[in-house]
Amino acid sequence: MMVYIQAPAGIEPAMKKNYIVGMDEVGRGSLAGPVEVAAVVIPAAGRLPNRLGRLILRDSKKMTPKGRERWYRWAKEREKKFPERIRIFSSRVYPKKIDRTNISMAANEAARRLFEKINKRGGRMRIYLDGGLYLKSREYQESLFEKTRKNCRPRTIVKGDEKVPTIKLASIVAKVERDRYMAKQDGRYRGYNFSKHKGYATKDHFASVRKKGICRIHRLTFFSGENIIKDKQNRKIMPPPVKHHSKSKVGRRRAHLAKKPQQLSKCPKCGGPVLSHRACSRCGFYGNV
Repeated sequence: MMVYIQAPAGIEPAMKKNYIVGMDEVGRGSLAGPVEVAAVVIPAAGRLPNRLGRLILRDSKKMTPKGRERWYRWAKEREKKFPERIRIFSSRVYPKKIDRTNISMAANEAARRLFEKINKRGGRMRIYLDGGLYLKSREYQESLFEKTRKNCRPRTIVKGDEKVPTIKLASIVAKVERDRYMAKQDGRYRGYNFSKHKGYATKDHFASVRKKGICRIHRLTFFSGENIIKDKQNRKIMPPPVKHHSKSKVGRRRAHLAKKPQQLSKCPKCGGPVLSHRACSRCGFYGNV
């Protein structure tokens, strides 16, 4: 199974009528590891706290690892004590599935699987998804969504992880669970430092790929293209050199000159040595030498 779903067993009748669902994904731009989607379900009349002490509820990307762990522990403890007030679901799609389809379809598939799991409760629900996640598709509308669209109102919100509290908490849950998974893979695939960069494109990650090549949890489609040199024999992938683009004429000129090797030539005025496209250090003459 390429898709993993984790959800507590049992369905509480107290949350069966009306409730709000917030979904968010983590790991869309990573070079290795799965893409994880989490969902937070609360009653329509319920609310999430804005802060825990001084720790404000916000997008997981704007929080420290300690802050995310604190909110994650609070959500798990709250779910155990009061399952009728909050429920947490998570789903992940692994790199092989991502390579067969694409990252957007894989993330949407994980979101749809979560929706199918939550929809077994019955009742009405308002679903808020972070920008980039969608439940609507032609195949899905023909099968399941057409039957339940009267009771479900999905809505994709741009920058929803900054506006909707359930999406904020869902982003934290997805981030913590994916980081824990990548930390476990660090012990399995030694030398890649997955516990440090979590599979994202960093200098340390590229250095380890140069040295050891790709492993099984790398996304092969993320390494293909003209800017990547791939050696099929030793399975090593070389990342492209960093290119600095500038809109100004001076920046474009510098980038153009950086590609050409510098050559020494004679100054046409005083005969001294001068680099190409540089002013003479003796007389100060500048020209196309």
